[in-house]
Amino acid sequence: MTAASNQIKSTAWDKKQEYPLTAESLKMLLEQRIPLIRLKDFASAQECEMLYATQQLGNIS
Repeated sequence: MTAASNQIKSTAWDKKQEYPLTAESLKMLLEQRIPLIRLKDFASAQECEMLYATQQLGNIS
């Protein structure tokens, strides 16, 4: 993903950036005040490929 395509363009949120998972950021996300929470290093590239392949087979949703 390029930097240009990774930018958040909506005007609906207070701030247009990603946040780490905290109690406060989760509250803001649920209140639709921020666009996303990113869990860094949640899955490796290989794990992401496996998750995607599994989802494509219809084994998870």
